[in-house]
Amino acid sequence: MTPSPLPARRVRLFGRERDAAAVRNLLATAAGRLVTILGPGGCGKTSLALEVVHEAIPSFADDGYWIALDACTEPSAVTALVASAVVGPEGLAGTATEALAATLEGRQALLVLDNCEHVRAAVAPLVDELLGRCPDLRILTTSRAPLNVRGEQLFILESLAVPGRRDRAPTELAMVPSVALFLDRSRAAGRTEPWSQAQLEVVSRICQLLDGLPLAIELAAAQMLVFSPEQVAEHLEASLPLPPRTAMVGPERQQTMQRALDWSYQLLADGQKRLLMHSGVFGGPWTLQALEALSPDSGDVALGLARLVEHSLVTPVDVGGERRYQLLAPVREYARALQDAAGQVRDLRERHARYYAKLLEATAGKPWSEPYTPEQVHAMNRDHENYLVALAYAHEEGRAGLAFHLTTSLWVFWRLKGQLYLGYERFRALAALEPHAVHQRAAAQGGMANFAQLLGNRSVATNHATLALALYREATLPGGEIMASGMLAEIAAEGGNYAESRDRWQAAMTLVRDEGAPGFSMALALIGLGVTEYWDENLDEAERLLHEALEALGGIVTWHRGSAHIRLGSVARRRGLVDAALTEIREGLRVVDRLGGGQEVAQGLEELEAVEHVMDHPDRAATFLGAASALRDSTRSSPAAADAKSNETLTAALQAALGEAAFASAWVSGRALSRSAVLQLAASDLPAAGPFVAPLSSLTGRELEVAQLVAAGLSNAQIAAELVISDATARTHVERIRGKLGVHSRVQIARLVLDSPVESARSD
Repeated sequence: MTPSPLPARRVRLFGRERDAAAVRNLLATAAGRLVTILGPGGCGKTSLALEVVHEAIPSFADDGYWIALDACTEPSAVTALVASAVVGPEGLAGTATEALAATLEGRQALLVLDNCEHVRAAVAPLVDELLGRCPDLRILTTSRAPLNVRGEQLFILESLAVPGRRDRAPTELAMVPSVALFLDRSRAAGRTEPWSQAQLEVVSRICQLLDGLPLAIELAAAQMLVFSPEQVAEHLEASLPLPPRTAMVGPERQQTMQRALDWSYQLLADGQKRLLMHSGVFGGPWTLQALEALSPDSGDVALGLARLVEHSLVTPVDVGGERRYQLLAPVREYARALQDAAGQVRDLRERHARYYAKLLEATAGKPWSEPYTPEQVHAMNRDHENYLVALAYAHEEGRAGLAFHLTTSLWVFWRLKGQLYLGYERFRALAALEPHAVHQRAAAQGGMANFAQLLGNRSVATNHATLALALYREATLPGGEIMASGMLAEIAAEGGNYAESRDRWQAAMTLVRDEGAPGFSMALALIGLGVTEYWDENLDEAERLLHEALEALGGIVTWHRGSAHIRLGSVARRRGLVDAALTEIREGLRVVDRLGGGQEVAQGLEELEAVEHVMDHPDRAATFLGAASALRDSTRSSPAAADAKSNETLTAALQAALGEAAFASAWVSGRALSRSAVLQLAASDLPAAGPFVAPLSSLTGRELEVAQLVAAGLSNAQIAAELVISDATARTHVERIRGKLGVHSRVQIARLVLDSPVESARSD
């Protein structure tokens, strides 16, 4: 369910080379804009898709997106999940579907939707809409049933090849894909003895009985330390008659997988059976501690979990340097069927939701008064899928209180991770719950206002924030009223309505004083008003307000403190006080790096770039500008309109000062720097030293082709004809090249290409 970068290949594949090539070739054809890998559970659809896209993306797509839907329990959440993975800050207005189409239109992208069968009702119309509006988009899905979308090309994934009836030498048997997989997984289970001819023939029979299903073969191979091949075969022959061979996906293979799981399940002790059943409630990777909390009656949970891993029923995974565990989709379904048969589905989901609600409370703390540390963000990211499963349960059961706690606790996390559409949709779902306390309805409107604002839709944000303000007043919650007033003030300032922004900030501060609210609330209002005055060119008033805000914060260490220092640096720069500006911005960067998200660090780097320009250090300035651009991309954030205009002016000045090639080299170098490396550079006075980076090295292979055609004088239409792409794609490539290189015209692109002999030579 988590939108993510392309995952690593899972395991070595056996006998899938032709399948991978066939799917890649199908995707590359004119008719292959939507390809579905079709097959039963356990046949290796996900592994094949990973193998395909790792090779396909460099070949014909500039961007690749992988969204796993296996743990998604709500069809209504599918579009928001996909949008949160794909949409950047450049096209955020409108609905999630509209933003997806606007972002992908004109781009050669490959969108992968894994495990679609249970949410086909939501996936099918989304896919149909995107394909209709985005002519250069390719979509690869995996499913147990077709999406039944026009133009869908089905690739039916057969089981692995099994040995035929004729006699074969041991070396030949060991090379048959199903046998090779069995031997490989047996070694992983700990068997090291050599295989005799007779044993290999037994293994061949096992693979035949299991009809070549990869997961079923892995389950059987996991028993090699306990049973001999002959014993495994005897059991399978007693309970698994050889199904008829078929090239189509049919119930026979599903029954084979079911029986393989049944056998593995029967080999478990009672406590281990309960652990497997309980494991099915998780939505994503989980910890030993989580399983212990859900299974207090299952004996030694650690020992039982180890046994499940040995049986290949549970898969260990590394998540952010932490050992966790997960079930493959067919095993998860099996475990959930066990829950249903035992009548424990609701009880387990209730326990799961309670556990993760407490974990989220302990992890998140009080994000509005004590902003997240990087450790908190990483911890929440590791459990995000399980939080969403708990949230889905709360909505299904109509548990408004639980949904309110989970949603509001994840509010700031979704902001920091750039999951803006997901945040908006979750708050909209919260607003739909009945019955609702007034403060919960107010929070739902406030959350929608915040995410609509971040999505660039100020009118929708204003409507939600206005309603939130009225509801907070009805509930007599001054803290919420202050927050809603602040949102309306920010929206007004972003739209250039500085007088309205001042009035709203003043109203918020009056409320803070009247209610005796904490100094933190006053500090946020003072910072907001200070930024408004800065944008409106009132530097003296901005400076006074920002200093007052720092005093109001007292000893509280928050990213807002860092933002105040950064803005004070901007004021000092505008007055020509370079040393003071450097001191303030560096202090601000130190604080926001420790406690804030990437967008706050990006803002600090953009302000530092302006100071470096004033100090006549254009190379350092361009480096910081490139680093800020990379952080903006990673956090899906964009600067406020007033700041963006200033950035554009400074960018043009730096290009003029450095020349296009030198500017592009510094820009690309900055984008390549890690966050820690660029902050070390920001804290020092050292030159932006480093190896020369070819200006065009940030371009993809296709973008480099387009850049060279631009240099040859071709128009967008001519480029489209030359590369057999649409005019819209050619235009988008040119715009993205300009953005990556920090140039403003086709002439500048041509100059960079002509001044980069290494890049030109590479294309020959």
